[in-house]
Amino acid sequence: MDAIIKCACLIALNKSKGAILLVRTHDYKNFYLPGGKIEANETAQQALIRELKEELLIDVLPETITYLTTFKGPAYMQENIDVELNCYTANWNGLITPQKEVKEAKFINLNEHNLMAPTLVKFIKQWLFEYLKNPKCGYNP
Repeated sequence: MDAIIKCACLIALNKSKGAILLVRTHDYKNFYLPGGKIEANETAQQALIRELKEELLIDVLPETITYLTTFKGPAYMQENIDVELNCYTANWNGLITPQKEVKEAKFINLNEHNLMAPTLVKFIKQWLFEYLKNPKCGYNP
């Protein structure tokens, strides 16, 4: 059985451009969802707030956090490890400014799969495209 890393992730969409906010670290070629590991002493929402402050220097507005779904798949660039992506939308204050290990943060077209981590591509194909058919979905900056 593979180990599982539980993460809290932000789904920030720009529907008019068909794009999603993604990040890339100094170590990896592909982009993935902003957010990170949920620590033992925190909720997924607390992890989301903490990770986005640490990685992107933005202040998530706790009252706007909305759970979307949980998606599981192989962890990017880690053998025998799965990732559990607990996905949320949220509004924030501040300009997105990559910090720490994050090299780049930008909105990437949902069809540019060659730039994305494999589990993210699977998530987009299996869940996000269906979700986007709902006119009330997501965050649109």
